[in-house]
Amino acid sequence: MGKQFYKKWWFWVIALITLGAIGSGQVPFGVIILVAIVYFIAKKIRGLQKTYTDVNVVPNKPRVYKDKIEFSYEEINITTKKSRKEYKDFVVIDFETTGLESYNHRIVEIGAVKISDYEVTDTFNTLVNPKMKIPKEAYKISGISNDMVKKAPTIERALPELISFIGDNVLIAHNAPFDMKFLLYNAYKLNLQIKNPVIDTLWLCRRLFPDLKNHKLPTVAKALKIPLESAHRSLDDAHATAEIFLRCIELLNRRDEEKAAARKAAKQGESKEVAG
Repeated sequence: MGKQFYKKWWFWVIALITLGAIGSGQVPFGVIILVAIVYFIAKKIRGLQKTYTDVNVVPNKPRVYKDKIEFSYEEINITTKKSRKEYKDFVVIDFETTGLESYNHRIVEIGAVKISDYEVTDTFNTLVNPKMKIPKEAYKISGISNDMVKKAPTIERALPELISFIGDNVLIAHNAPFDMKFLLYNAYKLNLQIKNPVIDTLWLCRRLFPDLKNHKLPTVAKALKIPLESAHRSLDDAHATAEIFLRCIELLNRRDEEKAAARKAAKQGESKEVAG
């Protein structure tokens, strides 16, 4: 578990005090301490096991739990009218990688799409030399070969360029935990800071389109009739994610307008009843 509480000296001190209190007849006092211990340990365990998405945690500071490295980032709930007014500039990111874990695998392609005031305005795309052979399994998924990345920039050059492209904009990704762990881990290794808040379109689509059989990017794109020319190529995936996000925003705005119209109609109906 990372920290085994029964090996800590303070655990046994508190345990002995608790047992002494109960043994001496001070049951209420002992029970209070016991409950406090259980609560404290449960809180610590939850803290170790959860995915760290708390606001104001030190950016790029990794948490190590067993064989996993986790990073913190702020998440935005864009379904609220207030957040849609506050945030209008975004960068959609997508990575193709040699595997699933950021600490064992490498980025081989970066795709990004900039959205300014809810319109696509710019793109960023580069292959990345992972300085290792691309596994056959990864090649089968993305079609990115060793020859394709041979003369590509390494992550040491590509990532600062991406971060410059991102600027202070809100980040968007489909299944954000995957892309963010690669972004934050590599930024951490290069001593670069990423403080941008994040929107996960996977979560957004699950909320807005609950009847879909799944919410994978190709499935959502097909349902919304959004072209996805080459799935698992970063720029095409980022373009599709950007269009999905904009469709979601349109739907949320339309729902807000319908609710406002319904409230207005209800008030007018009440006024007529009072007047009558």
